[in-house]
Amino acid sequence: VGELLQQVAKAVSEPVECLRLFHDTIVLGLDQGTTLLSHLDLKEGERGSDVLVLSLMIHAPRHVEWPSDSAWTGCGGNPTGTARCEGLGNCGDKCEDCGASTHWRCCGSSDRASEFCAPGTRPEQARRNNEIAMKPYDPDDEKPTYAEQA
Repeated sequence: VGELLQQVAKAVSEPVECLRLFHDTIVLGLDQGTTLLSHLDLKEGERGSDVLVLSLMIHAPRHVEWPSDSAWTGCGGNPTGTARCEGLGNCGDKCEDCGASTHWRCCGSSDRASEFCAPGTRPEQARRNNEIAMKPYDPDDEKPTYAEQA
């Protein structure tokens, strides 16, 4: 399944960790364990050969630190706010609507109940945004990038 997912990821230009393949009620993904394709039900194709029918779902990566909510309650995440983090995800005294308890700092999503980042977020960028907010604020340092800005 891993090799199949790698090929699909390459074909659709999406990270493999954001892909799930479905066959009836079976979910195939890198974190879904192992399922042998030979154990799946095949359908008869147009020319009498067996065909495996799969559905593809592409979703954003999980929030960095999910299911812990420290990335929700910590400094950063609001693309329209001003984050001045003290380090280790703590807000500084110059934070203004920085995103603490309103946005996931890794991607800027304001949906606390969703385990997934905002659509369009790449896993590498979500991890990098989290790293930036965990460091003490430096005006010359790299700023977080969110999907709607990419």
